[in-house]
Amino acid sequence: MESLPTTRDAAPLRNYDTKPGGYVQLSARETSVLRMVAEGYCNKEIAAGMDLSTKTVETYRARAFIKLALRSRADAFRFAKAAGWSSNAASVEVVPVPDTP
Repeated sequence: MESLPTTRDAAPLRNYDTKPGGYVQLSARETSVLRMVAEGYCNKEIAAGMDLSTKTVETYRARAFIKLALRSRADAFRFAKAAGWSSNAASVEVVPVPDTP
């Protein structure tokens, strides 16, 4: 028999924003913070760049991570890559060097 989630387990999921069909909908701030996390910025850098407190950035990051079931910054990077978000580091073009005889 499957156990029901406790109030503590369900609390982070209570305010899920979903689109029709069950797709997760991130707010504009959650998306911006997630993109910057995926680009490798720390919470303090994101806060300074967005003129927010570090705690507010942590909240947006946590909400995005919960909605997308991400567990780490590496997961955020993989998500961003799969979503087609380009970052400065990822947009560097590697040019092959031709063989010289």
